[in-house]
Amino acid sequence: MIYSCASGTCSQIISSHYLDSTNNKLYSCDKDGTCSKATTIGLGYYVLGVPTVSSTAPFHTYSELLKCTGNNLDNCEKITSITDGNFIDVSPVSLSSPADPTNVIACISKSKSCSIQAGSQVSGYAYIDANDSSHQSLIIYDGSTSLVSILGSQLPGHAYIDASDPSNKFVITCTEYGCTSEDKIKNLAAGKKLYFINGSDPTYLITCEKNRGSCSVGSAAQTEGVFEDGTDNTHTIMCTSTGCISFKSISKCSAVTSTAKCKYDNNETPTDLDVNHHCINSDGKIYKSATASSCAAVASGTYLIKSDGTAEELNDSYTGTDSGIIFSCSNSVCIPIIFAHFLGPNVSANSNKPTYMYDCDANGQCTKMTTIKAGIYVNGKPTISSSRSDLTYSSLVKCTETEVSSCSSVDISASSDKYYIDIDGTLIKCNTSVCERMDYPAHGYYINTGDTTTNKYIQCSGNGCKAIPEPTADCTASTIGQLVKSGSEFKLCLGYGASAILSQKIDIGAASEYLVNYYSSSIFKSYVSKSEYFGIVKVTGASSIVLDSTNVVTVHCYSDTDLTSTVVQTGDTCLGGSSKYICNTDGVCIKETVGDVTNKVAPSTIPRIKKEKEEEEDTGASSLKIECEVLNKGKNCHENTYYLVNKDNQYSIAEDEGSLFYCGTEGNDCTEIFDIGYYVIDKKTIYSCKEGQDGSTECSKSEVTEAENACNASTLGKIFLNQDKLSICFEYVSVGTPKEYSIELNVANSGNYIIHKDATNLFGLSSQQDYAIVSVKDRIITINKNYDNKLKYVYANKSGKMKLIEKGDTCPPKTGGGFDVDNIMELDCTQGKCKEVSASP
Repeated sequence: MIYSCASGTCSQIISSHYLDSTNNKLYSCDKDGTCSKATTIGLGYYVLGVPTVSSTAPFHTYSELLKCTGNNLDNCEKITSITDGNFIDVSPVSLSSPADPTNVIACISKSKSCSIQAGSQVSGYAYIDANDSSHQSLIIYDGSTSLVSILGSQLPGHAYIDASDPSNKFVITCTEYGCTSEDKIKNLAAGKKLYFINGSDPTYLITCEKNRGSCSVGSAAQTEGVFEDGTDNTHTIMCTSTGCISFKSISKCSAVTSTAKCKYDNNETPTDLDVNHHCINSDGKIYKSATASSCAAVASGTYLIKSDGTAEELNDSYTGTDSGIIFSCSNSVCIPIIFAHFLGPNVSANSNKPTYMYDCDANGQCTKMTTIKAGIYVNGKPTISSSRSDLTYSSLVKCTETEVSSCSSVDISASSDKYYIDIDGTLIKCNTSVCERMDYPAHGYYINTGDTTTNKYIQCSGNGCKAIPEPTADCTASTIGQLVKSGSEFKLCLGYGASAILSQKIDIGAASEYLVNYYSSSIFKSYVSKSEYFGIVKVTGASSIVLDSTNVVTVHCYSDTDLTSTVVQTGDTCLGGSSKYICNTDGVCIKETVGDVTNKVAPSTIPRIKKEKEEEEDTGASSLKIECEVLNKGKNCHENTYYLVNKDNQYSIAEDEGSLFYCGTEGNDCTEIFDIGYYVIDKKTIYSCKEGQDGSTECSKSEVTEAENACNASTLGKIFLNQDKLSICFEYVSVGTPKEYSIELNVANSGNYIIHKDATNLFGLSSQQDYAIVSVKDRIITINKNYDNKLKYVYANKSGKMKLIEKGDTCPPKTGGGFDVDNIMELDCTQGKCKEVSASP
């Protein structure tokens, strides 16, 4: 038994855990107070300490949690600041029979307390996972043994009943910006219903009904029917024997008979459908008023339903330019083509080649393509599966030129993972004629099945995916974390040392695991972001070598000579010739150093962020690698654009660090940037340039985080967002009443200012210098080494946001007359680097 004592009072710990920080041990205590040392540590949350006991539910509440990001206590931290949300409880069900997690820890910030609740095991019910700062993850039951955290479905019409709401009125929907919960009963009119597709199993519907006052998941799969989409009233949900799908609405049939016109639902009033107009029926078929006295389902084929209800069959004789919703119809059902393309059939008069192709968005709106890019296209109707929430496709199309006639089907029948990159820069994985989009692909390299001659590899990093040709550079100190050419072989450069080149081939047949070193231009830089970090990379057959973003083991051992994985011994030790690494769930590691406590803690994980494709990259299957060439008259470079360049790798475009170039107009060489400072494009693209040890200019790319939303101690000397407006924090004084000095970055605020040294010392100030003179020109902030006011000292106006007082300026006035010396800063400056002469009182 364990008691916690404070102020002369001791309380027994029951149904909770006790963290012995002195001896680094965790004890689990059951409801009777029997405690034992935890032998394993789960990834997730535990309740801690003495609970508050109540006679009403929840019977036990807790004011502390233990968050474990690794499976040892070195990677656990005590949480005492309680926030609203739900977490997976990873504590054992009982001391004698540990099991997979089936409970959630529900926390309420108002009461500063948490309680353990049995997790819902019903398909279609979910909790928003408070552990995910991007708010894109949900906690659901895996249908087998435990609660798991998954990415919430972002498909149109998909939703979940909020399991944390006992009234079953709240429904969770997810977008690229995160998942939110909303009361769907509150604003419903009497007698009305709302329908959603079950995000966990799209063969079922969720129904919210005003008269019942709650939402529920259907008791059986919805094999037919047409319903208004509860997430968007301009969409229709159609269910067939294969599942449910949402798309932009067309007329809904209310009655179909062979002896009269079709009738459609006109604001709940059955109305005759005009001749040659179409509606969709509850049986999943499209019907047409063929004559004034007949209504019939359309024959098998592909049909484009226009906004006026008329249709065109997309066959080999079609030559139109219509837009609308495209349905692929068989004898049993019509399925809309969404988030894909439709390549028309071969035409005998066109040398048995197609003459048109359509592009259909996520809503099912399709337009005929007037411009064709060489590359891979996802083609045809989607497949709905009860075992997955996303859509898959059974057809890809490859266009080898910019004409539709060059497009044809791709053989995707191989029974192993094959990778392609489509014309939007999305990685596509196919296996046995089932293709899926990889919206969050693991960073690394993939064999490009879509191009076996030119762009043979696909590179995915923090900036998205792109097709690349075989590399020409070998493994050196400047190509670590990149694909390289070693002799006649192509390898991933894991590291570079004086005694050996540590690199491994990408095409190793057997699955294997390695460790990759940090480098500023590594494609793993978004995760392996510091010089002391390493990354776990895995070779999967002959198809890819990627960062292991699903790592669940904290302690790893790797060979000191070739960086291959070795067996972890009893007691988390490594064999001779191997070193111990502490790794997080992103596959990012730090090498443990004996006696260094900080190196027992894994690096922090990075929230999931969906990256947009790089517009300047051409991912065509047959095109050459098209990349901005800064020294070749700006060829393939966007005008008025900044580019980071890796000079050591043939001036190729870099990801996050390198030399900064500005490209004005194509036809002229781009200009290299040497001035130290910030070059701000937007909140996600900020270039920072500083002077390197060898006198060169080193630049890097970063973004403003959500936490950087005010001028304070953490943003001092940096860019931040002030009510979503890009600003710069010149000075922050925390003594007494805090004061901040900042400006919004715009043309009106251009001028010379004083800025305080930032945490990275961007402007290269000495230990005696705390300030720099900067020239602000809209969103470019650079050190002004040539500033000269012809006086001994430089003066800044604090009341003028640290702007320099120059000839003709008025000094800050003092109430009652004279100058306000408290708002005048006097500095001794040399080449734009300054120290304050005398601090203001």
